[in-house]
Amino acid sequence: MPRPCRLHPERVVEYPYPQELPAGLRTLVDEKDEEGEYDDDYVDTFMAPGWKVGGYADWSLTDLRPTPCPRCAGPTTLALVIASSERGTGRWQPTRTDGDPDDDPYEPTGVVVGRHGALRVFVCLSCPDVPFLLDQQ
Repeated sequence: MPRPCRLHPERVVEYPYPQELPAGLRTLVDEKDEEGEYDDDYVDTFMAPGWKVGGYADWSLTDLRPTPCPRCAGPTTLALVIASSERGTGRWQPTRTDGDPDDDPYEPTGVVVGRHGALRVFVCLSCPDVPFLLDQQ
């Protein structure tokens, strides 16, 4: 069961996983990473960690895997990420909001998915009656 905690939603801008970028843009990202242009790397800089609704999936553990709709074989959309941690690097740092020293800003819910990963829920927008797809990273 999740630990009671406060929800502080915020809208953020993030970008697709590098393997989902068009080839020319992916090459540019790779070059900038090698030059040290980003604080850590592309994923840590441009993809939000933690629980989120929508956005893009981080495929760091398995590389990009297709998630086609089981009915129409079309693309699915990331609807929800349930993550073990809110831990990030660079620009993604959680903060304590209530001053409680026992509050862990990196794991506020106490939910652990698999080996401390994330459960992702994908849906097909063309087939709303089809069950969602689950992926664990």
